[in-house]
Amino acid sequence: MPRKHTPKGQPDVRGMAATRIDPDGPWEKVIVQYGQLVSAIHDALLEELGPGAVIPTDDSSSTQWFWRNRIGIPWGHLPFFMPWLRGIHDVEIHEDGSGGVFYRFKAQSPEPH
Repeated sequence: MPRKHTPKGQPDVRGMAATRIDPDGPWEKVIVQYGQLVSAIHDALLEELGPGAVIPTDDSSSTQWFWRNRIGIPWGHLPFFMPWLRGIHDVEIHEDGSGGVFYRFKAQSPEPH
């Protein structure tokens, strides 16, 4: 999926998605290891999106997971996610075909350093 760009060539908004994962699966270890960080992200996202925790992904091969009010975060992607916590908008809820739902949304790109 190509990125959208502003006239200046800077990333503007992107569509993001999340999928479900077994709450007793291996990502639960990440939630324990990063308990305080995940809690802060969870609170920020719940404030923006309501029930169900969502986190953006940097590319289609690196999907992030949520299960109801839980979040799993890949170890190497923690720095990437922090700037995306603000500016989430255009939230949509979609059925995944198996009785579950996922959220799709856009987020304002972080400012380049």
